[in-house]
Amino acid sequence: MAKSVTWSRRCITDRDHVRCERSSREKSDAHLNSSFRSAFWTRASAIIRPLLDFITVTKPDLVAVSGDLTQRARTRQFLEARNFLDAIPFPKVVVPGNHDVPLRNVFARLFRKLDRFRRWISDDLEPFYVDDEIAVSGINTARALTGKNGRINRRQLQKLRARFATVPGHVKIVVTHHPFDLPPGVVGDRVVLRAESAMKTLAQVPVDMLLAGHFHVASTTRTTTRYKIENFSALIVASGTAISTRERGQPNSLNVIEINAPTITITQHRWEATRRGCEPFSTERFTRSSIAWTRASRRITRATACDTSKRHNSNSCARQFHTNVTGMRVPTPILQLLSLTVPAVLSVSAIGADEKPMMRAVVAHEYGAPEVLKLEQVPRPEPKEDEALVRVIASGVNPADPLTLSGKYAKEFGTHLPLIPGYDIAGIVEKTGANVTKLKTGEAVYGYPTFGGGWADYVTVKEWEVAGKPASLKFVEAAAVPMGALTAWQALVDVAKLQPGQTILIHGGSGGVGSFAVQIAKARGARVIATASTANQDLLKQLGADVAVDYTKTRFEDVAKGVDAVLDPVGRETLARSYGVVKKGGIVMSLVALPDRAELKKSGVRGAAISVHPDAEDLAEIAQLIDAGKIKPIVTQVLPMSDAVTAQQQATTHHTRGKIVLRIADEPKS
Repeated sequence: MAKSVTWSRRCITDRDHVRCERSSREKSDAHLNSSFRSAFWTRASAIIRPLLDFITVTKPDLVAVSGDLTQRARTRQFLEARNFLDAIPFPKVVVPGNHDVPLRNVFARLFRKLDRFRRWISDDLEPFYVDDEIAVSGINTARALTGKNGRINRRQLQKLRARFATVPGHVKIVVTHHPFDLPPGVVGDRVVLRAESAMKTLAQVPVDMLLAGHFHVASTTRTTTRYKIENFSALIVASGTAISTRERGQPNSLNVIEINAPTITITQHRWEATRRGCEPFSTERFTRSSIAWTRASRRITRATACDTSKRHNSNSCARQFHTNVTGMRVPTPILQLLSLTVPAVLSVSAIGADEKPMMRAVVAHEYGAPEVLKLEQVPRPEPKEDEALVRVIASGVNPADPLTLSGKYAKEFGTHLPLIPGYDIAGIVEKTGANVTKLKTGEAVYGYPTFGGGWADYVTVKEWEVAGKPASLKFVEAAAVPMGALTAWQALVDVAKLQPGQTILIHGGSGGVGSFAVQIAKARGARVIATASTANQDLLKQLGADVAVDYTKTRFEDVAKGVDAVLDPVGRETLARSYGVVKKGGIVMSLVALPDRAELKKSGVRGAAISVHPDAEDLAEIAQLIDAGKIKPIVTQVLPMSDAVTAQQQATTHHTRGKIVLRIADEPKS
């Protein structure tokens, strides 16, 4: 299958300019005077919107980011870059650049040079991606003392050889920040240090293509131009800049690279201001023989501008595998969203004075089956004075979600269209309203937004809807907790007031609510009888159930007698049979129906229909139990945001073991 790459290098500012900050108190470098900045923002806005349109027509299999995510390796800049990367719903290969190493802080530059990169971007400085056709290895060339050149060492080369040795038949690609050769017109000798010895190792592999950034000039050369190694030739592809004003003699551009072994086609698209679009400028096709890459054709064209109303032809719409972006130094005022939806185009939403920042969200414009859900770009919400804006990392999937989507709760709970599901969230506070006092920007939280909205990059919450995320859990684990654990907690603690030594029967003990109910009951010193299918008997024991009942083989009435409480998430026959197993004065609680008054009176027991509500104090207590090791979420599957329909379809079965979670963004590095 053919694979293609759109590869662009976008620098908002370059190494000679300090980035413009949102606050007027913060200064930019003298080179960035007010008229320059105004012109830049205007032009950037004009370029980015068409790029957004361009990239929506296709999807990459891999996104490669080749360094310079920041201007001066400052925490805020890394946070901005992290936001952009989190908006990319595809696999990523990210390597640092020299601008990601602190410059003026000598101690940090020498002894903690990539600590912030590791914390906010990736702890893996040399990522490796493999599928059935390609193998892509990142190499960190950023160093503390090499200035602009960067360096590659022997250990890295040994690791590279070992990796590629496992995939002998794949097309092999290396991603670095610093290049192995200079683009045409660039003078000096600023290639990565130790390039000569490194190239000998690359020849032994052999590597097919080298992708890099660092300069602002797009070009394609072959290793044979600079390195004379017998029987070896690889392509060296340098990226231009997508929206930087420092173009180094070229207009803003991006490269589309299509791989259909043994052929690689590289098309450079250049920005045409008069047409407000990107136009194919040149196309080069290379074919690999047994020992070398040879240029099969080269064509300079001024074809029609990118038409985003139509899909590209079958060649350019081949399966995308790679996006390479370098120089991702992003100023806060206008760039709010990174969405790489075609190979290597950095797609960010340019926010001007009259535009709103955008985000990805799973949206239903009508009530119905899971298939009504669509992944779209929607305006990002702005928190009110009593709200906080949370950048969502993960969001849980609940059994009740299909009912909400069907419109069943529209009148009862006030849901309305368009609807963004997601009632379990875990994320990071991005911004707080003026009246918010308990939440701080940058704080990791988890919670239950009353009206959903978690299946999106951002959601607004009230202070009482979220609490500090359990420190011992990852975000995808924390997102499996809120609604299920709150339901169990409010039923057992607030309603039943379960005490040590009492006995409770929990139906569906392996489900999203039941699995928490079993653990909460045990944490409170109760005896637990739990039901589940044959396949989930082992899980009930792991959760701590004293008696595990296989409802497919045994009637629970034969085991549970005279219990103090019953928790029922099933209803119907299961609820009807539960009244008789509760001792007088006990309680039957249902999550799906109102207990029958006649049956309650007949059995001499109390009844309650459980309706969960957000509660920050409850969430804080649950977090304490989690960090104490007394409760743990059961996450059976983590799906990407793009698989929201599949997740919802599984939820409709009501036979999910534990919880399904949607990964909205990459897990931040602690």
